[in-house]
Amino acid sequence: MKKILFSSILVALASLPAFAHTALMSCIDNGDDTVTCEAGFSDGSSASGVEFKV
Repeated sequence: MKKILFSSILVALASLPAFAHTALMSCIDNGDDTVTCEAGFSDGSSASGVEFKV
């Protein structure tokens, strides 16, 4: 029983990095037929150079 519990906890902790960086994007209509977008990741890191497909 303890081995199964330990294995389950280990698998759960190993999967955490997969959810660490959620991409966030904010777009604003400038009112002159252009749109300005800013992007980043949920951990505060920059999205500079990252291609976003909308």
